Amino acid sequence: MRNRSSKNDIVSQDTAQHAQRHMIRTQKYALEDGRPWKWTYTLAGMQSVLPSLWLWILLLVPLVASAQDDCARLLEEAVEVTRMRDSDASAGLARGEALLEELRTAESPCAEGEAMLRAAVGANLHILGRIEEAVQYYREAQQVLPRDAASDQFATVYRGAGVALGEAEQFDAALESYLAALGASRAAGDRLEAGKTAGNIGNLYSTLGDLEQSRRFHLEALEDFEAARFQPGVAGTLINLGALAAKVATTADEAGDEVLARREAQQQRDYNERALALFTELGNDRGVAYASANIGMALQRLGQPEHALEHHLRALELRRRVGDAIGELLSKTTLASTLTALGRHDEAQQMLDSARAALPEGKLGLALDVAREQAVLDEARGDLAGALQAQREINRLQWALAAEAHSAQVEKLQSRFRFDQQAREIDLLRSEAEINALQLDRQRMLVRVGLLVAMLLGLVVVLLYSRLRMGRTAARELEQMARTDPLTGLVNRRSMGERIQAEILRARRSGRAFSLLMIDVDGFKSINDKHGHDRGDQILVRVAGDLRSGLRGQDLLARWGGEEFLALLPETTAEGAAAVAERLRLRVGGSAETDSDAGPPVTVTLGVAAWRPEMDVETCVKAADQAMYTGKRQGGNRVMMLD
Repeated sequence: MRNRSSKNDIVSQDTAQHAQRHMIRTQKYALEDGRPWKWTYTLAGMQSVLPSLWLWILLLVPLVASAQDDCARLLEEAVEVTRMRDSDASAGLARGEALLEELRTAESPCAEGEAMLRAAVGANLHILGRIEEAVQYYREAQQVLPRDAASDQFATVYRGAGVALGEAEQFDAALESYLAALGASRAAGDRLEAGKTAGNIGNLYSTLGDLEQSRRFHLEALEDFEAARFQPGVAGTLINLGALAAKVATTADEAGDEVLARREAQQQRDYNERALALFTELGNDRGVAYASANIGMALQRLGQPEHALEHHLRALELRRRVGDAIGELLSKTTLASTLTALGRHDEAQQMLDSARAALPEGKLGLALDVAREQAVLDEARGDLAGALQAQREINRLQWALAAEAHSAQVEKLQSRFRFDQQAREIDLLRSEAEINALQLDRQRMLVRVGLLVAMLLGLVVVLLYSRLRMGRTAARELEQMARTDPLTGLVNRRSMGERIQAEILRARRSGRAFSLLMIDVDGFKSINDKHGHDRGDQILVRVAGDLRSGLRGQDLLARWGGEEFLALLPETTAEGAAAVAERLRLRVGGSAETDSDAGPPVTVTLGVAAWRPEMDVETCVKAADQAMYTGKRQGGNRVMMLD
């Protein structure tokens, strides 16, 4: 912002300082006299100060008007920077950061303008895929935004923060920001802002898998936007309703309900074609890209991959143009799916390679989508080894996502503890403010207030100690959960790795070797495909019970990943481990099934590896794994030990 220093500014500052010094002196004399200072002005005193006071006021009016003009300009700039996210997010980011740098040297402060500008920078960072930075800018905007800000400004900042927090998978914080924004808009009767926030809440519930709540909020948003005659909001909500229809169609596919799946896919197409027409009319390239991509996915689900391809290509081109990094990655993944369906396998592989190279660090969900498409492509071109490798990557990512869920639960408990602690600190500060007020009033009731403070402090200490004990108990329980497989009750991969490392140290001291058994359920993918995941889970639980009952008390069994188990046999030679493996194979294969439609008996393939002094944990497990896969290639349902 321009430096507006002038001679008038200097005069007004000197006059203001003179008036302030006069008021301070007058107040000081009044306090010494014991009377309220406002009564100490004499007529002569008022006559002496009034000319200076009027001059100060007259000089201040232009400055106030100038500050208001600067603030209005800054708010307009923030709106423009926000709009740039839909056409050129990189340019919007550069413009926003330049304005913030200019604001640091500005003479006239504008808190609401700074808050809206920081939110605008966060919006552009979000489009560029720099989510953590976007979250930081939105948090700064929330801190700067005045409490008496307009309802639409409040809704914009808190809703934008909710979007960024949702992308960062901080779902509790995202919902909290959304609800704050929605409450402000509803209280002000602002249906436009309320519709925007209701749509975001619908998206959040969709991410969390609550499709019923998601559809309710999206329909509420559509009603608000139509009442406000806000066409961009109508178009965006149609996109969201189309995405929701796609999720319902996927669920119906998995349940075998072809009629519902096709109906929802057609609804997905209809919603997005309406949105495409609106976005085209509005000139919103980013919206056109998303609508085109969604139409392509609906057409592919309806068995029309040739028509789907042109929509996916259009979406990819537009997303590259506007700098939508995440959207471009999603387009490459869906393009690979369509190309696979058309038998254009080499082109599909190129798309997947490009998507994999662009994966942001830590985005496990996007990586899982790419891995799944890779498995489908490898199966389509008959590359069974590649498909198996892709499936192993899928399993790894799913386990990593599960581990993140455990960490999120721990963080949720810790956040709740911190919130309670902060609430008590606020109460304490309020009590101290009351004490200060009483002290200013001739310090009456001093003894009573002191007792009250002591009681409050004692209560806070007791509550903090109680909360600390509860936190430690919760931490122990979560630690146990983090080391146990929730489906089978066996120890998980992390615990088994630590136990093997301890066994290696013991074996090196004592000279007594141990062995590992890598165990894989044969044909497990076909079981899931034919009978469903619930049936697959039942089989995994039964196999785990059969294996555990066939081992000694000192042996340890873990679920290693997916349908794989790993057994640790202390003080057991390779020959002894092979005998145990054969006994386990027969036990699993001979286990009776009670379901009439169970199909062929469940069998397992076991790989045996004996530890040698040069081995570490990884090489020992790898030896057992290689032996097991050798057995799988030879037909499965056998015990295999490599030299």
